[in-house]
Amino acid sequence: GRRRHVVLPDGSGLLLDAASSVAVHFTAERRRIELERGAARFDVRHDAARPFEVRTPGAAMTALGTSFSVDRLSGAAELRVFSGHVQMAAEGQPPRVVPGRQWALFDGRAIAGGSFDPAAHADWQDDWLDAEAMRLGFAIERLGRYSAVPIRLEEPALSSRTFSGRFRLDEPRQSLALIGALFGLQPRERADGIYLVAA
Repeated sequence: GRRRHVVLPDGSGLLLDAASSVAVHFTAERRRIELERGAARFDVRHDAARPFEVRTPGAAMTALGTSFSVDRLSGAAELRVFSGHVQMAAEGQPPRVVPGRQWALFDGRAIAGGSFDPAAHADWQDDWLDAEAMRLGFAIERLGRYSAVPIRLEEPALSSRTFSGRFRLDEPRQSLALIGALFGLQPRERADGIYLVAA
């Protein structure tokens, strides 16, 4: 998969991750982006008269002029703020998310996800999967964006198990093998994709 840089009609910048898509809805009063799948980073041009809103199922994030990323996953989304402030519309959210903070959104409920150094942070934009108590299912989804064939868990019940580590996104098979080893699993190729199965 490839990333794409897009300049939006208002001059804001958008970086789309591999296998990601958005729908853009700009009017004279509002700027709204629907993150349909995958992940995107937004470098928003300030316009106090027209709020910039990003929506995923169960959450909405509004910024006036800022830099932040949103990663849409099955039943969840992850917000990271690099500069400026982002207001979330989700149950349990803080009034504003400040730079260096990340939040996970599960079924419309916001959960603090810790802090990071925005200047030194490497993530999908730099070909890295940085996992800190990440669910195995989310890691499989993220690696799948970079794989030519689908990646799946043979036993879906394992998807909620968590792990931490740093893995290359541009080497999805190698990273899958390393992550699988943490759980006693190994990748197996089948006709319909690569499965992570018991070793």
